[in-house]
Parts: sequence; C-alpha cells; structure tokens
Amino acid sequence: MTEVKTKTIIEQPLMTLWYSDWNTPPTSLDIFARDLRAVDVGTEFSPSVATACGRAVDEESLTVVYRDEYGVACLHRRRGTEDTPAAEPWESKPELIWFEINT
Repeated sequence: MTEVKTKTIIEQPLMTLWYSDWNTPPTSLDIFARDLRAVDVGTEFSPSVATACGRAVDEESLTVVYRDEYGVACLHRRRGTEDTPAAEPWESKPELIWFEINT
C-alpha cells in the first residue's frame, strides 16, 4: 500500500464584524468570499442584536458599494454610543476595502 500525505485547508473569513453594548456580550459575524460573491451593491452586513440597550454600543458594518468580475468594494464603518447615561453617538471615519475575489 502506498502512503499518502494528507492536508486539510479550512476556509478563513475575510473579515469579522463585531457588536457589543453595555448589556450584551460581544457578538460577531464572519464574512467569507462566498458571502460577497452572492450579494448585490447596497447589501449591508452587520451583526444583528435584538436586545441592544443603547449604551456603550460598539458596532461594525460592511456595505457593498461596487462589484465587477475581479472583486467587490465595501465601505467598512464603526459606530456606537458613549458609555454614559446620555449615550452620545460617535462614528469613526469609514474605510473603503477592496476584496479581490474574482466574482
């Protein structure tokens, strides 16, 4: 019998989006190439949480803004509220990300 070397390759997420708030443990959403290949411009990915309290919110989102046969461009945003009773909103500068995935 011939010996065969075995190798396992596990698909890794391209990006992980996070959500947390004062009352909710961190929740994540993994984005894979197959997810980006299957959506249209305007689709938004975000970890959804139905029980958000509104205080100390830290949320990421990814919105598809362009796609062609070579890949997908997405706008990555991070926004939330302060950890105070008033919970003033904040938002970081958006980042444009190009995923070269040969759609």
